[in-house]
Amino acid sequence: MRGRTIGLVLLGENKDLPSVIDKALEPTEADLKVVATVRDDVDLEKLASQARGSRYERLAQDPSLLGDLGKRIGIQAVEGGKLINDARMELMSSTSGQFGGLDGVIVMRSPSADTAGDKQAGERREAFYDGIARGLAQTGANVVGIEARDTQPSQVGWYRDRGLSSVDNIDESAGRAALVFVLAGSDGEYGRRDSAQALLPPVIGRVPRR
Repeated sequence: MRGRTIGLVLLGENKDLPSVIDKALEPTEADLKVVATVRDDVDLEKLASQARGSRYERLAQDPSLLGDLGKRIGIQAVEGGKLINDARMELMSSTSGQFGGLDGVIVMRSPSADTAGDKQAGERREAFYDGIARGLAQTGANVVGIEARDTQPSQVGWYRDRGLSSVDNIDESAGRAALVFVLAGSDGEYGRRDSAQALLPPVIGRVPRR
């Protein structure tokens, strides 16, 4: 993992998570290059003004573009791009670091995303979050969705439906180890829930012969 660059994307607030991720990555010498918390409800007017000259300038009149916009943002989070940098303040409630050049991405979707706000805001949020996750998965980077063991409702199914690997016990040492394995190239669902295929991924590589 030495020299690999990792991003952390929070879909909803989780202020304690970055310190957990730092603890998991510190022994690997990987670089946590960017931490970003996506807004619960983006301002469509402001976002449209930042997207002038693209199809998204009609976002305020056509909110159905949010899913496609989210996918573009997910791709640019990994690869870099003008839109995610120009609209950074409108898209994110907080960010540190720089987007682009990422080898892996850790995603955490807050369970409150299903219930916060009114129905219209919830539909917009879900379309946007869905697009971001699908965009991240499309890049070919190692992308893993995480949650704590006691998260209710579990987000593992949401991650699975969008093509992401998952770790369901990030608050445990085994979960942090599984996270590192997945970022290094394993895939699948790991942890303690019934949906998990194992507590830890198989060891990558071969055992040398004596």
